[in-house]
Amino acid sequence: MLDWFKQAIGDADIYLFMAVNSLVGRSPAFDYCIQIMDVWHLLLYGWMPVYLWMLWFDPKVADSRTRIVSGLIGVGVATSLSVVLQRIFSVHPRPFLDPYGLGVTLIEPPRLTEWYFQNSFPSDTATMCFAVATTIFMVSRKMGIFAFIWAATAVAFPRVYLAYHWPLDIVGAALLGPATVLLISRLPIVRFCSLFLVYFEKFGPQYFYPIAFIYTQQIVELFQGFQLGLRVSGKIMLAVLRM
Repeated sequence: MLDWFKQAIGDADIYLFMAVNSLVGRSPAFDYCIQIMDVWHLLLYGWMPVYLWMLWFDPKVADSRTRIVSGLIGVGVATSLSVVLQRIFSVHPRPFLDPYGLGVTLIEPPRLTEWYFQNSFPSDTATMCFAVATTIFMVSRKMGIFAFIWAATAVAFPRVYLAYHWPLDIVGAALLGPATVLLISRLPIVRFCSLFLVYFEKFGPQYFYPIAFIYTQQIVELFQGFQLGLRVSGKIMLAVLRM
């Protein structure tokens, strides 16, 4: 029964991917727009942290600052989890590698040096966007719904269209991101830290805002700076231990 279920999920995943992939090349203008959306991060999902900053300074929702902080802590955890899951599990290779011989159509072949992990489950970009959308939803329901729709159509769809991810990767991200934010934001220790940070902002804004800015900037970059720092630190430690 379990094997049948896995097979059914795999078949549905491939069917949906090929349905999207069949659109590639039909309209050069649409292909170009998808490519622009892929590289223009500020347009694609950079507006989400910016909107959270707008909510932070909005006097109408001043009592929601602790929810914003706890949500952003959850975003960091969710994004980190997605990266770790990509690294330690091998669910399936990225579609552009065409591991099943499907004859995948590509707008242009990705440079493999830009991809640290060939395993694509779950999508870290989509996980981050769905997690931030959940944080927005915790403060503003209408904008939160819009953020979810935007994450699904403007962020997740191009990842499949460009053969970076399978549809199952997006489903995993849509579950992991919101679930992590909702769980983390309800932990007593996270609530305490959120209250402390809101209190700290009042008495040490010269320290709070630079750190908060770097953190939200790293969200847009999928914490690439932190990931690079960890990789370099790991290599240095290994080199020292081998001396």
